[in-house]
Amino acid sequence: MRTSWHAWLAPMRSCSSDRTSHCRAARRTSDHSSSRRYRPYTHAVDQYRPRNRQGIWRAIAEDGYLGLGVRALAEPPEFLRTAPAGILGQIDTLSRQVAAYDQQVVETAKRLPEIDRLSGIPRVGALTALAFVLTLGRAERFAHSPDVAGFLGLRPKQHQSGARDPQLAVSKSRGPYLRKLLVQCAHYILGRWGPDSALRRWGLAKSEGGKRVALRAIVAVARKLAVLLHRLWTSGAPYKPFPQKA
Repeated sequence: MRTSWHAWLAPMRSCSSDRTSHCRAARRTSDHSSSRRYRPYTHAVDQYRPRNRQGIWRAIAEDGYLGLGVRALAEPPEFLRTAPAGILGQIDTLSRQVAAYDQQVVETAKRLPEIDRLSGIPRVGALTALAFVLTLGRAERFAHSPDVAGFLGLRPKQHQSGARDPQLAVSKSRGPYLRKLLVQCAHYILGRWGPDSALRRWGLAKSEGGKRVALRAIVAVARKLAVLLHRLWTSGAPYKPFPQKA
């Protein structure tokens, strides 16, 4: 025999079960409507997709992986041939403009003799070397090469108070575009395909200890790279991966 509190909870249980069934029905309706909404796109893909595993291996055996993809691209539906025409035209126009600007960068770099010497550093191409020279203007502008890092905002900010000296972010004072290029070069130098050098070994030693430490090491390598570029510019010496210590 049920007690009084069972009778009191019975309406709530029925309401909860009704709400659950209503939510399930709404979810099924939503899934059905979403599948119908995207059905034209899935239908365009499904007509080139084998229906089972045996069909997949049979198609690969007949045409190969590349042939299967070429066949799907050679015979697309009508709406897939006309819809992306405008987007593909914009991409082609932008690609031509980018290629023209790249050619202008190469031609401008040929007129400056120091660009070839600065481009000897791995990952430092004509664009980074040209941006470095044009941003600084003159090599004699800085009496000491470490001052270039502070000019480009690659030195950490300072806020000392007594014995407290927290580690803050870099100042990011000037040269945002050049600073971004130097950070990209530092990513490559410390990356998997970076060639072995004294700068790479120094940066890898600094990056041990976690993700935040690795990010600080990337900025530190970019800072050292800016100093190295200015030193090569002023001295006229070629780049050496492992320079002799004086």
